[in-house]
Amino acid sequence: MTRILIVDDEDINVRILSIALKNYGKCDKAYNGREALEMFAGAYDRGKPYDIVFLDIRMPAMDGRETLLCLREVEEKKAYRKRAIIIMTTAQGDADNMMKAYEGKFDKYLTKPIKLTDIKTELDKHGIGPVM
Repeated sequence: MTRILIVDDEDINVRILSIALKNYGKCDKAYNGREALEMFAGAYDRGKPYDIVFLDIRMPAMDGRETLLCLREVEEKKAYRKRAIIIMTTAQGDADNMMKAYEGKFDKYLTKPIKLTDIKTELDKHGIGPVM
């Protein structure tokens, strides 16, 4: 089963993504970057790493950019053969700046409000379909 981590400080955004992704796998939720990092590393330690992470950019405690770099660092340290698909989410419209600054660190950038068709397209691209 696909393991999904949704990281956003706004509960409504977490709920919307959870509903949109419920047929794709098990969704866990984190409300800031520090919590996400703990969950992500813990999943590796238990031998059940996340397959997909939806990561908001603007959050308290640790923003999405810093969290992104830390998540990739965990993967490097754990030397796991398959890295997670990380989809950055934000209400910001600075996709070009984000793409240039963090090229290769994340897989997709989606601007809120996120369209269900955009989620489906991205998951399809990675061969992830709904669980029957």
